[in-house]
Amino acid sequence: MIEALKNIGFVVTERLERKELSSDLQNRYSELPADYQEFLQRFQTITNESDNVWFNSIEDFNGESDSGFRWNEFELMGLEALADDKESCDMIRLFWDSHIPILINWLQLSKVRTDNLSFLEKTISLQYLRIIGGSFTSIEGLEKCVNLKTLFLQRCTALTNLKPTIASLYNLERLNLEACRKVSVEELKGIAVRYISVI
Repeated sequence: MIEALKNIGFVVTERLERKELSSDLQNRYSELPADYQEFLQRFQTITNESDNVWFNSIEDFNGESDSGFRWNEFELMGLEALADDKESCDMIRLFWDSHIPILINWLQLSKVRTDNLSFLEKTISLQYLRIIGGSFTSIEGLEKCVNLKTLFLQRCTALTNLKPTIASLYNLERLNLEACRKVSVEELKGIAVRYISVI
């Protein structure tokens, strides 16, 4: 696997000494496959050349890396965004208890109760984002998500302001809007996105 990643352009810093995952992580993910645990023992870092896509390492999982994006950042962002909704927070925890983030570039959220999407500003490797239901009025905060290729917004009933942020997402190929009734179709004219769907 390491050689295959190198062959497609990933930069690998190989691990010289064995290191164990923290007991907290081992307890939470007690059924981690042995081959994945062995894979973790082979590297300290694996990133693309731009350093905006990376594999989580033992240091990341143990909270010992200097990364500004924690290994469980998506879980923490979801819990923060839905802090006043105990049922949703329980569902988020349940999901992440059985899904360990290895390499993430795809994200789906629901019931996002914030003014904008600034809580996603560090997700620069994100390529697909789907949000089902939200009270945000703008998608401000996605400007740095320049790798985003698909943005799918459903039932975001307060959303009105798209164009300024969309203009900075130069890799965006697909914009799907479903039941986002306050978005003006006129505003979408002139947006340089290959596929736009409004339902």
